[in-house]
Amino acid sequence: MNREQAEQYTTFINSLCEAGDLNWDWLDSLSSDARDHVRQNPKYIGREQISEDEFENDYGGHSILGFFDEIGEEHLFDYYYFVSNSLADPLFKNKDDQLF
Repeated sequence: MNREQAEQYTTFINSLCEAGDLNWDWLDSLSSDARDHVRQNPKYIGREQISEDEFENDYGGHSILGFFDEIGEEHLFDYYYFVSNSLADPLFKNKDDQLF
């Protein structure tokens, strides 16, 4: 996956939210899991390791989609796989909190 493909993917997910087909709050609720995933895989952000405090200072406000801008291109597919699995969770809900 290259940077352009990652941007297309995030644009698509944003368009689902804007159209009301995906709940923004539910998408945002996945951000803490994404932060944990990236912190546990510091190679994604070009690091061998990163302390919890340093990670929180530098990336603590990033959303699940926001990390696509930070992840090194060589790791974008791995991160995309994580995000796709998160979105495919059986608890995936639409704007009316019904199963999608």
